[in-house]
Amino acid sequence: MKKMLLYLFLLAGLTFSPHAATRGDVKVLEAADTIKYRVNNIAKNYLLLTEFPHKRGLVSRLHHELTALSKSFQEIALTTKDARTKGLLAYFAYQKARLEVLFDQHPSKEKASEVMGISESFVEGSEAIAKHHQYNFSLEEKMFKTTLSLSEHLEAIAKYYIAHGLAKSDPEILKKMHKESKTFTKLLQDIVRYKYTDKKTTRDRESILLTWHTLEPYINQAGKEDTLPMITSVGITHINTLLQNLGIYHSKNQ
Repeated sequence: MKKMLLYLFLLAGLTFSPHAATRGDVKVLEAADTIKYRVNNIAKNYLLLTEFPHKRGLVSRLHHELTALSKSFQEIALTTKDARTKGLLAYFAYQKARLEVLFDQHPSKEKASEVMGISESFVEGSEAIAKHHQYNFSLEEKMFKTTLSLSEHLEAIAKYYIAHGLAKSDPEILKKMHKESKTFTKLLQDIVRYKYTDKKTTRDRESILLTWHTLEPYINQAGKEDTLPMITSVGITHINTLLQNLGIYHSKNQ
């Protein structure tokens, strides 16, 4: 049913005109990464709520992220002229409405599975949008986008890590998590190689590397021992805060 709906939304935007890459494409690409970050964060928090239903503050976070998600949709809609992208945005709006319904209900493993599926469709759709909008980035633009990509992959790691704790019998979850972990580690090298001139930003980078070095063994051993969902979530949130600081640095230097 979901694939059929996606097909119908895409069908509505089959005709399109090729265009030269512009700064607008940068905004779309950055918004696409932000969507992936937010939907992975949403899935992670819903999984945490499923495991710890007494932590009602997670419900507020979920609704906050849904509101922020709409802003990314709007940013793309105001920038793009690509009909395929507009079709995907219509599909995103439909899926977001479904998430709003789920978040007003008591959490369960069945609903968590649906939220996971919706998050995967958002990621897939965002990657399709990125393919429709290409741009030759300057170094600082590339580094800023790298911080966004790192945050997105980090939230995906957390999503799959916590999902494994709820569904230990599903080997695909671990495969996806390890794939995201490898991608994150590879992208992290761009941050390692960059020569920061600001001392605070350099300290933030060192803190990112130290925190990841602490978390990585637990992530790699997820299939062999009990998971630590809250500790991992806190550590990943800390890294993401520092990545935002690095992103601000690169944004100012563009």
